Amino acid sequence: MKTLSCPVLWTVLVVSLHTVSLAQQPLSPEERLARLEQQAAALLAEIQQFRKDMKPAGGTRGAAESPAAPEMQPGVLAHVYVRTGGANTFSPPPPKATPSDTRVNAGNVFDSRTQAKASGYDGQPATIVWEGFFKVEEAGIYEFMLESRTAVVNIGPKTLSSKGEKSVRLDLKPGYWPVKIMDGIRSGHASYDVLLRVKQSGLDPILLTPGSLWTPKND
Repeated sequence: MKTLSCPVLWTVLVVSLHTVSLAQQPLSPEERLARLEQQAAALLAEIQQFRKDMKPAGGTRGAAESPAAPEMQPGVLAHVYVRTGGANTFSPPPPKATPSDTRVNAGNVFDSRTQAKASGYDGQPATIVWEGFFKVEEAGIYEFMLESRTAVVNIGPKTLSSKGEKSVRLDLKPGYWPVKIMDGIRSGHASYDVLLRVKQSGLDPILLTPGSLWTPKND
């Protein structure tokens, strides 16, 4: 086995130290930018591949028609709460109250007496709650306008009422947005239609009816 002479050892040592010194030298701005661009390109490629791996078979779908979304049908769920003992029929039912009747209403009017009569409770004091979804197919600003003497309407996070705000503008994305309408009727009293209109920017207002809203289908 051969051994290196002292001059050769010194040469190897000097070269090694020079190499380490070069490796520890700070990069110039141009070199650092080039290295960052390479790292960013590699990260972008990894993100694109990750998105491909997550994409479901058959392509992507909008949030409103995602596979997890229930199948929908025209109409609203109408809940009739018969109120006894002098309860205020225009106030919300107790949280744990069970509706006296629940059925799908796909008709042309939101009217308390008509709904109570259809449920077999004509002439009785009752609170009516209609629950459905407003379908948005095109993103944009939608203005909802209420005409009613007694009703309260919840649209997404906003509330309209006969004694408060009667119109609201919402920036909506495509999908199904919850709508809840509550009205009441006293025994022997007339009821009044709840008129709820929606207006998209640049278009005329449209009257919303039970049949123009949506509700999940029951299997």
